[in-house]
Amino acid sequence: MKQKVHNVRGTITLRTNKNQRITLLECPTQLSAMVDIAKITDLALLVIDASIGFEMETFEFLCLLHNHGMPNVMGILTHLDYYKLNKTLRRTKKRMKRRFWKEVHDGAKLFYLSGLQKDGQYPKTEVMNLARFITIQRIKLVSWRTQHAYLVADRFDVVETP
Repeated sequence: MKQKVHNVRGTITLRTNKNQRITLLECPTQLSAMVDIAKITDLALLVIDASIGFEMETFEFLCLLHNHGMPNVMGILTHLDYYKLNKTLRRTKKRMKRRFWKEVHDGAKLFYLSGLQKDGQYPKTEVMNLARFITIQRIKLVSWRTQHAYLVADRFDVVETP
């Protein structure tokens, strides 16, 4: 049975258990949006295209995260199917992991998503492992947030009365 792929716009909120919810926000590359997200994030998932490497926006966002108390950060390396030779793939993974650890901290978790399958989705086991790891993350208290007020609005509606 072929599944339909949907493009999702906006936030996604998932309930992982009766006490925990996860809200996923995609961060645009505008600096003001990155500042807003850096203020509220508990866990940052940095999706990095292995065929391109680290982009300047990734470094800018990491700098903003660091300035706002450095929450948990996980990297997700994608487009590994572009590498046909295993030796090149291993070398690229090792190089990217070293650079990621240098920017975040030694031992920071870096997931590998091998590539899209014919149905346009990532392999189910890789996605399940990533989801499992996200749900068991211990979220640390960020000192910046305890000292600064902040508010996130997903949307607002203007109601006009005649």
